[in-house]
Amino acid sequence: MIQLILSNSARQTTTSARSFLLSSYIVNGTKTTLATSSQTRWKAMGVTARVFSTSTAASDARSRLEMAEAALKEFEKKHEEEKKKHEEEKKKLEEEKKKLEKKLEEEKKKLKDKRDLWESILTDALRAPKAKRTIEDSFPNGLPYINPDSKMLLNTSGAKWDYQLSDELCHQLRHNLMRHYNYYIKNERDKSTMPTYFFLAGAGTGKSRNAAEFHLTTINCLPTTMNGAHELHKRLNNAWVFYTTLENGIPWTSTDEPDQYKAIGSRMLYQLLHDTTTWNDILETYEAPTPEDILCLVAKHYILNSHDTLSTGKNLTSAVTQYLSNATVILVVDGLQKFMSNQNDRQDKFYQTLSQIGSLWSTNAFVLPCCTATITSPIKTFIKDSHQCYIFLPVTSLKVPTKNSVPIFQINDPIMKVLISDCGGHGRAIETLETCLSGCDIRDCDASVLMNDLHTSLIKNYSEAISSMTATDALAIVKATLTCQLLKADQVVPGTTKCPEEFAQPGLICYERLDDSNEGYLVLPYIWFWILMEQYRRASKFNQQEELFQRWNFDDYNEHLSKQEGDPIVCWQAFEKFNAKIRVFKSQMLEEGELTSLARIHVGARLKGNISFKNHHLILDKAVKQTKTSTTAKNSNNWNVECEKCTVNAREGRYCIINATGAPVADYFLCLDADKALNE
Repeated sequence: MIQLILSNSARQTTTSARSFLLSSYIVNGTKTTLATSSQTRWKAMGVTARVFSTSTAASDARSRLEMAEAALKEFEKKHEEEKKKHEEEKKKLEEEKKKLEKKLEEEKKKLKDKRDLWESILTDALRAPKAKRTIEDSFPNGLPYINPDSKMLLNTSGAKWDYQLSDELCHQLRHNLMRHYNYYIKNERDKSTMPTYFFLAGAGTGKSRNAAEFHLTTINCLPTTMNGAHELHKRLNNAWVFYTTLENGIPWTSTDEPDQYKAIGSRMLYQLLHDTTTWNDILETYEAPTPEDILCLVAKHYILNSHDTLSTGKNLTSAVTQYLSNATVILVVDGLQKFMSNQNDRQDKFYQTLSQIGSLWSTNAFVLPCCTATITSPIKTFIKDSHQCYIFLPVTSLKVPTKNSVPIFQINDPIMKVLISDCGGHGRAIETLETCLSGCDIRDCDASVLMNDLHTSLIKNYSEAISSMTATDALAIVKATLTCQLLKADQVVPGTTKCPEEFAQPGLICYERLDDSNEGYLVLPYIWFWILMEQYRRASKFNQQEELFQRWNFDDYNEHLSKQEGDPIVCWQAFEKFNAKIRVFKSQMLEEGELTSLARIHVGARLKGNISFKNHHLILDKAVKQTKTSTTAKNSNNWNVECEKCTVNAREGRYCIINATGAPVADYFLCLDADKALNE
């Protein structure tokens, strides 16, 4: 690069100088340096010029720049190498860290496993049961007999009621008890003559209460005038009574007590030690004994505490056997169904236990085993055929309960009578009613609300039994009940696949046999009738004739109350309507076109002769005007009656007509489809 400085005086020669300069400076496009002669020439022309050459400096700068760039590149290269090396080292460190962390976790896991193992070993060592002792070693002098606690079997509100001993139970027990004792004293003892007594029924029907009263019942049912009854009476008054339960606070489980028979023995031991130990202590401290072991333990106590112990030279074992021959034992086993995995379980283990219970007579004592079980199927499906003697005692319906001979309900109140009646003598239902009424005066209660509460509680308590019943079964039961259909015990209820006893076993329905025959009737308390019809209504679609089912108001207790307190005319009209609805309801229970009779429709009514007719599913309506109901020549074929819904021909036999208010005769009437014109 060349820098020129021109003075003002030489500015006129600029053009020629510039041309000269260019010709001297640029040669073939190459930069050159001005010669001294040229500079002299510039001076002669009066031009002051200073030309600095920077080529050397530029070259040096370029060299330095190139060196700097090279150094920079070298630095960057080294930096990248260092960075790469650093990244590799970092990656190695990360990998090493992960390996160390993994190894650390593995070591932690090993330590945890070792710790858990030792904890388990130590825990098992701490929890390991102490060596259990036999009752012979624990009580070398035996144990005295202790009376049972009545609360062991039941502790519901019904336990405080006066016990109601039924004539049927008393009669059956008296007969079998005397026969049992006669076989015993004659030494005719085997499984066919030494019975086990059973109370088998549905839940809440009073099995446990009957079992708790079994001892007193055996005493009260025996008249002292019977041959041999006096000696038996004496024995029963001094009996050792044991209450054992497989539920109610000390439930049985196969895990804790794999031997069912010894589970009964453990509960007998618990009764003897109940005041000084707990049930858990019994399980953890003693080897489970058999019932025979317990009887021998008690006998041993009285033998060793007698002043003339072993005076005849007998050893202790024979002395115990001799002592037990004068002992009477009543063993109650409550909740026997717990030993079964399900109602259809006929496992050998369960029947082995039953056989062992029934063989307690082998101890030489007069033993009366009494077992209870909740069943929802016929007895024959619960107890398989066996040569073992079983006596099935009745569980009867309750009357109005009392405490100290005082009724627990306000039975003088009309609506209270209806409520109790609708429970049908079912123990659990009456207990639930008592709970619903607790602290209330029936006169201040809404009867419908009360019964709805009862209804809801019973459905909850008996959900299993109710849900197992199909809508078809429910309708068939209602049909058989309302029409008082005579049913054979060993034949299925029409319209179902079950026999009467199968429906009766849960305890909601009763099957009452005629004397000792194989026939009887289903009896359905109103509260269960209500529940069953709801079961049917929820699961069924209704045709026009069945609309009454859908519209039926089962919760009609306030209407009952109005009958007691309201207008007599209104009350009577309500009663008329109720009777008419029942008649329509009964017609729905029979098949359309089925041949039936007035005696079957109105069971128990006084009839002047019986009339057969063809059944029709009736439709309920009400006459607009008061209607005379006698048959005349005019209405013998066609009898048009103006009703609220429409005018109907009563002679078709398809209408049940409520007569208009104030009619002199017939609250309701209908025509029968018979050979000749007949009215009902």
